[in-house]
Order: sequence, then C-alpha cells, then structure tokens
Amino acid sequence: MRPFHHGDDAGATGNWLQRFNDSDAGVLLAGVLHSVGALLFAGGIVLYLYVAHALRKEGAPRGRIPLLAYAHAFTLSGVALNGVGGVMRLYESDHPKLDRLADSTWVQVLLVKHLFLIAGVALAVALAWRTRVLARSPEEPAVYRRSASRLTWYAAASLSTILLAAVLGAVANNVDLAADLGETPALAGMDDHGHAEAQVLADSSVPGTITATPAQPAQQSTSVFVAGEADRIVAVLRWTSNETGGVSPVDLGLLIRDPNGKDVPGTTMRGDRTLGITVAGASVIEGDWRFIVTATRAFAERYTLHVTVLHSAGAGNLINRTVTVAPGEFFEANLLMGSGSSIEFEWTILNSTTRKVHFDVHRHPEGRDPEYPVQGEFNAYRGNYTHPGGTQGPSLLWENGGTDDVAIRMRITGDFTVHSYHPA
Repeated sequence: MRPFHHGDDAGATGNWLQRFNDSDAGVLLAGVLHSVGALLFAGGIVLYLYVAHALRKEGAPRGRIPLLAYAHAFTLSGVALNGVGGVMRLYESDHPKLDRLADSTWVQVLLVKHLFLIAGVALAVALAWRTRVLARSPEEPAVYRRSASRLTWYAAASLSTILLAAVLGAVANNVDLAADLGETPALAGMDDHGHAEAQVLADSSVPGTITATPAQPAQQSTSVFVAGEADRIVAVLRWTSNETGGVSPVDLGLLIRDPNGKDVPGTTMRGDRTLGITVAGASVIEGDWRFIVTATRAFAERYTLHVTVLHSAGAGNLINRTVTVAPGEFFEANLLMGSGSSIEFEWTILNSTTRKVHFDVHRHPEGRDPEYPVQGEFNAYRGNYTHPGGTQGPSLLWENGGTDDVAIRMRITGDFTVHSYHPA
C-alpha cells in the first residue's frame, strides 16, 4: 500500500540496506514477496479445509493425510514471505508511519487491516502446530474425526480474518487521502477551494487515464490559459490507486511548462496519491501553460488534474503579460491612481540582451505639459512610481523604433486600476 516511491530518497541515507529497500529493485522485490507469500498462505489454508472436509466425509484415508504436510509448508512459507515483503514496504522511506494515525483515515484503516492479518497469521500458525503430528503418523479414525473439526475451525477463522483484511485494504485504497490527511490545504493553496483571500481567474478540472512501465513511460498534457493579472498557479494531481497490480507502487508526476516552453519547478508538496505544485510571483506570465502528467508505473490509472489560476487579494492590482510591438508601433498601459499610491514595474525584451526600445513613464497634469519621471532607450528596466495627485494616473509606454517585431514581458504591481491599453 505504498503511496509513493522516489528514487532520490535512497541516496539521502548512507545505509546500504535502506538504499536497496528504496530502489526500484527493492520495491519490486517487496511487492513480489508480499504477493507470492499471500498466495502460498491462501493455498495452505485451502488445503487445510480440503483435508478437514475429507476427514469428516471419509474418515481417515491414508492417501490424503500427506496433504497436511503440504498445507503446513505452504502456510508457514507464505507467512514468512508475506511478512518479509510487508516489513520491507513498511520501512520504505516515504511509507506513512504511525505518527499519522491521528489525522489519517488511510493509516487508521491499514492499522486495523494489519491487526486482522496478525490474527489470521496467529490462527494459521496454531493450525500448523496442531496438525504437525497428523502430518507425521497415522491415528485412529475417531481421532481424525475430532481433528477434522479442529482443522475446520482454525482454517475457517484464519481465512475469515484474512478476507476481512483484504476488504479493509480495498477500503484504504479508495480513501480520498488528499482531503483525509489535510495535506492539500498545506500546499500553499492546493485545495480545490478555500481561496477566499484570492480571486480565482480560471479553474479547470481534467480527468484522464494513463498506463506506463519503466521501460515505456507515458505523458499526457493539457493547456490552460493564464491571464496577465494572475500571480499564482496551483496545480493538484490526484489518482486513485496506491499500487499497480498489487505489486509495484503507482508512480505519477507532474511537469508545468510556461508559454515560452520552459519547465517551471514551483513549490512542490506531496501527499498520499496527491501531488501539488504552486507557481507564484514573477514566474507567472500571460499565455498558454502546459500541464504534463507523467508516469513510469501505472496500469489504466485514473487521475484528475485540477488547475487554479489566482490573483492574490491584498497585493493591489497586477499587470503580468507579454506583448509584441511591431516596428514603428507602440504599446501603452494607462493607469488610474490615487494621491500617494505607488506602483512597481519591471520589464525586459525577450530573446535579446542588446535590442532596445523607447520606454517612458509619463503623466498629463491638468493645465501643464506632460511630465516624464522615466524615459530613455532600454533593453530592460525596473523601477517604481508614486503618484503625486490628480485623478489621472501615469501611462507606461513602449515604442519600437526598430525594423523587427519585439516581444516585451512586463510586470506592474501596486495600488492602481487599468484605465485602458493601446492597442486595446
């Protein structure tokens, strides 16, 4: 039931046993031992029930008693293999521990599941102990018949507890752990709601299904438009299973790529079957962003990708966009500001450190000539402006005096409202 496996965790410790346990080979071995042990254990219990049925029905046929030796061997070897695989999983670096018991339904359900497993194993070991004599030497038919009832009780009780444990495992596998653990709100706004302090500019939820193996990884992507006033992007990936085929853990990831084709790491938080990434600040630019779901281990795994684009309240207004200015043309942002209000601005020409454009910050005081707090030829610029008064705020203007189009990325923050843009 391991929710995550990350290859770089293994390198975080000098313990070679822990490194192996966290490696892909260790994870696979733990899954195989756990599954093979469970099959052997179940096979042994079924053999016990078969022998008990035969003893009740036919008395003590000598040909059937040796099956008890096989049941004995299957059960005990199954317990050993399943136990080793379970312990390996428990000590994988990112397996949730009992310190999550108070706040995780997943951990609570799995704890109860393993209590049933321990009870089933104890009954099976007692069954093997009780039948060891029958497996070695013949007895009178009456003794066999008395043993048949004992075999049936122990085997049925052991099988029942194991089946209950399996049901609890299925329940745990379908717990909504993102909400259960309360980890999604801790992702700096990575829950679906709870953003009363921010304005939601865009909100989309994209379901999907993905299949992949380490030899043949897979990717699926979706695009979301991010408006210029956005200052935060929150992406949450949730999936439904902890394991692929009950053997190896599902391994999904998420890449966020900006409109310029650059992968943006953001702030990452992980929970059980949940991965959240927040991109904020100057990294958020206007345009079509790609959100890429990646997988190396998954079989028909269902997932949901939720993307929320936000503008934080209390941050004033925001212009965060990229514009293309043709030769001989200009782009202008006209703002309205109150007396004493301030803005900060920065911009740069994309894909060039040498090209320059004319840039100025100007305002038109009533009855006076225009004033230019900033003007000149620049490749990039960062500054601020405090409005002295009057109802009309400043204008920020970029003019392309060259012969080719120029792309300009700009970010303006502060206490203002947009009056107009030119061109609109």
